[in-house]
Amino acid sequence: RQVGAAKVLLVTDPGVRKVGLTAPIEERLRDAKVPYEVYDEVVPDPGVAEVQRCYERAKECGADAFVAVGGGSSIDTAKMAAVLLTNGGTVLDYIGMDKVPKMAAPVVAIPTTAGTGAEITINSVIADPDQNKKLVIISPNATALFALEDPDMTASLPPFITAITGMDTLVHAIESFCSKNAYRATEVLALEAIRDAGRALPRAVKDGSDMEAREAMMRAVVTASLAFSNTRLGNVHAMALPLGGWCHVAHGTAVAVLLPHVMDFNRTAAPERMAVIGEALGAAKDGKAAVDRIAR
Repeated sequence: RQVGAAKVLLVTDPGVRKVGLTAPIEERLRDAKVPYEVYDEVVPDPGVAEVQRCYERAKECGADAFVAVGGGSSIDTAKMAAVLLTNGGTVLDYIGMDKVPKMAAPVVAIPTTAGTGAEITINSVIADPDQNKKLVIISPNATALFALEDPDMTASLPPFITAITGMDTLVHAIESFCSKNAYRATEVLALEAIRDAGRALPRAVKDGSDMEAREAMMRAVVTASLAFSNTRLGNVHAMALPLGGWCHVAHGTAVAVLLPHVMDFNRTAAPERMAVIGEALGAAKDGKAAVDRIAR
């Protein structure tokens, strides 16, 4: 209603819909008498063709706004389909920084993972299987208009997916804190995210119904995303993108595997920062302790 939507396309994946997470959202849309259709064909690591398919569905049904329910794959699919709806062309036209001339159609993003931060950042990652690449689109015109962060939406997330998406959040915070672009405000945000994720992630993996841990992880997503949006990221993400593109490894798995090695490599260059990270993680105030804690 706020954005004046005539019709909504609800974008999600089959698993999220199967466990009933879209049902209350569909109910709210019906109660508000907002016409909608459901696109539940989102796949992990969506490619250029998948975004095109979502865009064509939106155009075909007359949707002028999107509600994305799911992880980063659903949210990035919706964000880029919304870009195509107002700008035309294909995803390939907008790769890089500030290539999207017009604001995307409105997207309301409701994450079901505490991970990518796709719902509140200006970044989208789309695969291009033809080039074995992950393509990055960074633009304030390619972002969600609203993000609804509800830890209840993550309660049914399986332990492994909880772990790898949560590690993505931790990487965002650690890379932001160690960035040469960091400044006091981003450092405070990143450290708070490290503290929250460092303590809450093991608990959320062990017991998905631990809502205090789930809420702390959602809080970590927000603070980490605000931090890295202003500092950029580092070598974990630089290496994870080609690893995902060539080997089709899930992004969360790639960053989780790479993080302790990159931290160990950076340890001698930023000993004080690594020591502070160790303390924030609940280990000793020592860079080696930080690396060991992450590796466990």
